[in-house]
Amino acid sequence: MVKIIMVQPVDNALGADGLVPGFQTDYTHSVERDNSTESTKMGSISAIGTLTETMELSMYGRKGDAGQKAIYQAIKDGKELKVWEIETEKNDEGTHDAKFAYAVVDSFETSSPPEGLDELSASMTVQIESTEGAFMDLPPGLINFAKYGFQKPGDTTGDSKNIVNSTKVTGITVTPDTLTLTPTDKQQLSVEVTPANASNQYVTYTTSNASVATVSPNGLVTAVAAGTTTITVKSKDNPTITTTVTVEVN
Repeated sequence: MVKIIMVQPVDNALGADGLVPGFQTDYTHSVERDNSTESTKMGSISAIGTLTETMELSMYGRKGDAGQKAIYQAIKDGKELKVWEIETEKNDEGTHDAKFAYAVVDSFETSSPPEGLDELSASMTVQIESTEGAFMDLPPGLINFAKYGFQKPGDTTGDSKNIVNSTKVTGITVTPDTLTLTPTDKQQLSVEVTPANASNQYVTYTTSNASVATVSPNGLVTAVAAGTTTITVKSKDNPTITTTVTVEVN
């Protein structure tokens, strides 16, 4: 099971998207009780202590990463942080198991080894205790976190953030291609890249009028106010390949 951590500042705007810290490597969720044990002539007795939950997250640093910045800012500002632990694979009921907690960031460490990749680690303590729940659906950008297509030797050059390949993206299909919403409504866009074996399947989303509707990096459209705007979806592999979604807010 692959678990992804999503965070959100406690002073976020209502309706704001969660933030997925990039390049997550290791994650540990520990649950402990500080029980005390005393010896008697008839044996030992234990008193049940306070429950403590901690979360440990490691990742590689990425400049401008909003999720990593949110964790750092929480400890700098002395504020709690909302944290979700999400299973990317669906359970037998067809939903994604998840845990949610308000947490206090106890430490945020950065190390810069000679290899050149900054290594980040965060330690968080859960306030009171976490709660269990489920997500019905997850944005494709979260399920296919940092996804890239299958390659054969010699197909590409470059690292995972700058893939140059001979099989370019030739088309993008987005569903739905028109939206009619009312303010505060949300709609997740679904994108299919062709050919299916294109190595760099990243796309970007932009809105022509953010005062009418916004769009997240994962393609979640949020209606703001009455009007019409256009969402443009562009291939990062081949920026000449674009498609649009017309959004009308009533």
